[in-house]
Amino acid sequence: MPPRVLVGALLVGASLVGALPIASLLIGCLPGVCLIKTCVNGKCTCPLSTCAEGAEFDLATNACACRAGLFTVQGQCLTQPQADRFCGKGSGWNATGCTAKVCVAGQKLDQGTGDCKDVAAVANAIGVELHQGETIGCPAGQTLVTEGALAACVPLAQSCAPDEKFDGASCVKIKSCASGSVVDVTTGECVVYGKSASDSYRVDTRAWADANYGKDGAFGTSAFCGAFARRPWAFGVQEGQSAMLRVKVMIGFANAAVSAGAVKVEPSYEHAPSLAVPQGGVVGVQNAAEEILGRLVSGGGTAEPKDLAFTVRCPVVNASKPAAVPAVGGV
Repeated sequence: MPPRVLVGALLVGASLVGALPIASLLIGCLPGVCLIKTCVNGKCTCPLSTCAEGAEFDLATNACACRAGLFTVQGQCLTQPQADRFCGKGSGWNATGCTAKVCVAGQKLDQGTGDCKDVAAVANAIGVELHQGETIGCPAGQTLVTEGALAACVPLAQSCAPDEKFDGASCVKIKSCASGSVVDVTTGECVVYGKSASDSYRVDTRAWADANYGKDGAFGTSAFCGAFARRPWAFGVQEGQSAMLRVKVMIGFANAAVSAGAVKVEPSYEHAPSLAVPQGGVVGVQNAAEEILGRLVSGGGTAEPKDLAFTVRCPVVNASKPAAVPAVGGV
């Protein structure tokens, strides 16, 4: 039996609506719409929809979902390598989200390279003397961050994975949202930013930016600030010191195309705006901003609005110098 094709048929709620102009049915902007439905021997699929790149319309749930082999990460459909990059060096994406690499006893994870390194060599590089049965560590409430010959003890809040938030005591996983939506960390609820309009996929860039970078004038998200705040040495913040960064984020989408998105940042010290942020720190902030935008760009669509400019605040704390502590196994 030849396939039965319904052109211009839209699945709205739980019913199939056809024979009406597409524009007349898209009042209110739906999260995803099936534009063409094909049926063969009673089995129906949707080969054309307004879902983002990497997603397809699931007729069983009436919603967009990532294709097989892709992972839903912050509302985007990513490949395994892309999801791993989202988690950062030294971590990878699995069924539970971002998971840090575990080093064997006698080694420490180098967040700069993602490799496990001999703890004695790391201790020697940062000037910590170890004795038998000792390793390098930090006081309670702090975590060790190392990068080559550099190391610092930073607050746990600065060490959360991109898919986590600090709840006041520890880093906890945030809610997982469907394709085209992302968690607003201030409310803990999923916010839809990818919507259908006419016959295209449109992105509410303001809602997306608020959830991924932070709201204008407020603290930045853990995913954004944490990507660079965990490296206090890059900002000239010494042991026992802290600084508040104000990061101006400017995003533009040429011709309103999400695929043409570009971002530029201007970090400054809140307490001393005229003091230049070291180049290493500027690069770290820029890289973090580009990594976040890169995931949105991969999904395509039309940007509304096409230009954004906002400022978020990011604390950078170098709590204390790493010290020798009793070894308790691999960390």
